[in-house]
Amino acid sequence: MSQKKDRVINGTFDDEYNGWTFKSKSINSAYLNQPHQSFGNPDGSVKLMLDNKEKFKGDYGYYEQNITIQEKLSVDKLALLSFDYYSELRIPVNVSAYLAIIIDNVEKNITYDFPTYIQSNSWEKLTLVYDPTVVGQILPGNVTVRVGVYSTGYHSSGGQKGYFSIDNIQFDLWTMPNQMNIVGIQDIEFNSNSNRTYVNSTYGNGYYYNATERTYTANKEIIFTISQNITDIDDFEIETITINVNLLKRINSTIQGLDGSLYTSGVPTTWTTEIIISMPLDYINNRAEILKSSDWNITHIYDGYAIDRIQSCTGTSSGSSKFFIPNGVLSSGLWRIEATSQNYISSGSMGMWNGSIFNNASSITYNDKFQITATLNEALELLLTNTQLNCSIEYPNGTIFWEGTQTSPSLNVKFGNFTVGNNMSVGTYQVKLVWTNNETALYRDKVGFLQFGFNVWHYTNLTAVNDYEEKVSGEPFLMKVNFTDYSSNLYIDFATVTFNSTFGPSGDMIYFGSGIYVVDLDINAFTIGDHYFSFNASKQYYENQSIRNLIHLKIIEQPLALEVPQTVISADANSYAVFQINVTGAISRTPLPGPVNVSTDWQKNFTISDDELGHVTLNLSTDNIPLESIIKTYTVTIFANKT
Repeated sequence: MSQKKDRVINGTFDDEYNGWTFKSKSINSAYLNQPHQSFGNPDGSVKLMLDNKEKFKGDYGYYEQNITIQEKLSVDKLALLSFDYYSELRIPVNVSAYLAIIIDNVEKNITYDFPTYIQSNSWEKLTLVYDPTVVGQILPGNVTVRVGVYSTGYHSSGGQKGYFSIDNIQFDLWTMPNQMNIVGIQDIEFNSNSNRTYVNSTYGNGYYYNATERTYTANKEIIFTISQNITDIDDFEIETITINVNLLKRINSTIQGLDGSLYTSGVPTTWTTEIIISMPLDYINNRAEILKSSDWNITHIYDGYAIDRIQSCTGTSSGSSKFFIPNGVLSSGLWRIEATSQNYISSGSMGMWNGSIFNNASSITYNDKFQITATLNEALELLLTNTQLNCSIEYPNGTIFWEGTQTSPSLNVKFGNFTVGNNMSVGTYQVKLVWTNNETALYRDKVGFLQFGFNVWHYTNLTAVNDYEEKVSGEPFLMKVNFTDYSSNLYIDFATVTFNSTFGPSGDMIYFGSGIYVVDLDINAFTIGDHYFSFNASKQYYENQSIRNLIHLKIIEQPLALEVPQTVISADANSYAVFQINVTGAISRTPLPGPVNVSTDWQKNFTISDDELGHVTLNLSTDNIPLESIIKTYTVTIFANKT
């Protein structure tokens, strides 16, 4: 923006010499100022006498005015210094009319030779036209205006007396103004009769800003007028008008077609939103200014081609309330913004009542009283109005046990009291605490989240189905115990149940169903007498049971029985007859392990081999029998006893 203005004060000399100083240099006082004249072109002028005296090169007589201009020079604009003159009597030689502009010691001048250019007995005009920036003059600064006469060479005295009258000195200069309200701007749509405020930002530059949002459903022209709003200037020019249209789009604009942002609770909280940017083809210098919460840290800015543009953007860190996508980076398409923010819930816990206070605990059981406590970030102390804290407690299967909300809470919030009853099965319960800074989801930009768990466990019972049994060694023995939930009176399935015994055998028991755990125990090796079994039963969220000597097994004596699988043996003379004998219990009918004493009434040599597993081999010698060369049958009696 530029303005052209006459910078001279009292250039018409209507106020006599006010603002002007006459200066001369001449040994003989050849140039003399005359009294102010009431007549001029048309009224008021100054008069300079060119006396009939000797003049030397460099002599002068001129009128001077000093001006301070606090504006910058316009670029590519011409300055004009001019005045009207009236020459009388003689026309001297080697004398010129002199016009000069000096800005901070940089002078631009022009001279007009009297015999060549100056006319007599009429008002005429002389001018100096130039570009101040070309000659190196710079504003703001001090300006000196000079008009008068100048000796360009030597001239002797005599025959040259004349008068030179000056009027209407004018210095038209284009500058870039530095003042408010230099123009008036009217926005036709809102109020065509009201000027909007023009704000000057620097020399020759300023702006008008209308923050009123406009929403149109179709194409519409926006019309505004710009007019000069200052006086006492000769001309006014606006070189460039730049129209900046700010499209304001909330960062929680849309996500998957729905208003708002998607946030994922955690530490930290993550936010995702999408902005559809559409720019007409004839728009240039496009950029985006996107409002955000000052505690958001933008982590990714993906353009419509899924290219991350965050390195080209500014204002993305926490602490700023907006970020910018600059010209050259912004393009049409679906932009995706991702950000993180701090978690505004500092801590949370479950407290169990100990009879006087709630102490922090991680597990509770039947009939225990408990409550949930949440502590919010101290930074929220003055920001809790119109906020809400949600608490939900989930069963181990993910369904809701309880949920509640407190609005405009304090920094320390308690939910409960609760009592563990039959409605609380065993397992890990999840507590989810969510704080939000506004109940309206569309404007939510601060979130706190905390999740923690606590365990509910039950008391148990471990009992024997039969706590005393009598068995003979080798008899089948199915040992059974019952593991039940004491708190709910329900059986406990698929627990880990182990056993060991005083005799030595140990191992795992198998779940049979309905809380019954069994083991089919081989008691062949059990000696006669008393044997005791101890058990351990465990399962997550249940009281562990470890009971010694829960089951008493008594192994009793039984008659010995000998089994000879083959009662008739054929053998050659002078060889051996081999008998296989099974030593079993008469009741259990199973082989009896351990050593056994076996004898026979065979009159010849014999040997006995005992594997101590209830199997005996009897070898009878047939040496020298029979004496006759005939087949002969012998009856053998076998005797056995076992301790």
